Amino acid sequence: MCFYLFANNYFWTEYIYEPTYASDSFAYKVLYWNLAMTVKKFFYYGPFLFTTGAFQAIGLGYNGKNKKGED
Repeated sequence: MCFYLFANNYFWTEYIYEPTYASDSFAYKVLYWNLAMTVKKFFYYGPFLFTTGAFQAIGLGYNGKNKKGED
């Protein structure tokens, strides 16, 4: 989550829709888009990790065994 908060200041996805982005070189567009989308992934990864941890903490997580106790 800290990575997202820090990196989102430099690589924000809204810039992709601005006219100045359209006038940039193709290589810069590809590089910026990849970095911005990587940063955006962390926006979703944080809540997913927190909810997975919460489910495991209360005992609802998957432990690798089925209900019959077989592997």
